[in-house]
Amino acid sequence: MMSLPHAFPAFLEHCKKSFAMIQPIERFIVLFCLATNIILLPFLTNDFWTTVYILIIMYSMYVLITIIPIALTHPRIGLLLRIFYVFCLALYTCDLLGSTAFDLTPFPPIDPWLKAFDNAEGFYTNHVLAYMHAHPSLNKFLWFIYHGLIYQFGICLLILGLMGESERFYRFIVQLLICSYIGIGFAFFFPSIDPAYSYNHLYFQSAQTYKAALFEQLHHLIPNIDLVADKKVPIGTVDFPSFHVIFTVLLTYTLRPWKALFLPACLYSFLIMISTLTTGWHYFADVLGGFTLACLSIAITYYLFKYFNIRAPKMPWTNPKALRQFNAFSLRHKIDKIILDIGLVMVILGILVIAVHIVL
Repeated sequence: MMSLPHAFPAFLEHCKKSFAMIQPIERFIVLFCLATNIILLPFLTNDFWTTVYILIIMYSMYVLITIIPIALTHPRIGLLLRIFYVFCLALYTCDLLGSTAFDLTPFPPIDPWLKAFDNAEGFYTNHVLAYMHAHPSLNKFLWFIYHGLIYQFGICLLILGLMGESERFYRFIVQLLICSYIGIGFAFFFPSIDPAYSYNHLYFQSAQTYKAALFEQLHHLIPNIDLVADKKVPIGTVDFPSFHVIFTVLLTYTLRPWKALFLPACLYSFLIMISTLTTGWHYFADVLGGFTLACLSIAITYYLFKYFNIRAPKMPWTNPKALRQFNAFSLRHKIDKIILDIGLVMVILGILVIAVHIVL
């Protein structure tokens, strides 16, 4: 067995090669998310230490999946693992931005304007909710579509990883971050809640009315201590623009090269846009705003990648040179195989835990 003085330099060399395979744009994205999270930490009140622990775990797991041997010997598998973790980092950053803006905005909500715009266009949320209540099968189907966005995420990311499309994934993440900064920045100065804030309708769900009550308590000092103390908002904290629409448009655009996937994704995206209205979570103006911002971020990302000449190669399945070197010094003993297997299991469990935490 390799002695410790000889094994440590070999380990450092392995780490160096592993991190060298990461594209500069991915390093920038990870560091950008880290910087954003650190900047937001002083503004957190109830969840400060919880957020610190989550960030430590997430970035530690990212380092782990980068240096595990299979990420070097099989680059496409390494890319697939990093895709899910970079996505989780970006999504958690967006969630932290949104909740911070929701908590700290000093401005009144613009829901009356959004309602007035909808009514001027002939759209009335209360009429839609009444119609959906009269057609329970259709209502159940559209609620399933609304919550099915997580499956679209998973399928799209899995395809990008298996196809080795690193550049297309990086473009998607940059588009997502652009939408987050512009959309959530707008939501800070012009906050909106949801239609339950504007309509008094018995078909709204408790989570929708809860969000309106929470905003009122946070910003108008309604005396209900338990509401803030137990604040766990299982909902989006930004109403305008609709991030459900933003996510589905960006995911669908990412699948554009594959027509067999792109056309069904277009249909699913259309259904998601419809479901944001029929479930009562969004105004019609939110859908228009989300679609517009998604298209804007696609255009900005295109010119950014073109201006800075950002390119990322398509990852191969195997790296023969690294595979030979790895077999020469690392898989010589059963203990190395056991450690590798445990590491892979930990990575998979970590991905599942973080995904469940973000969704719930």
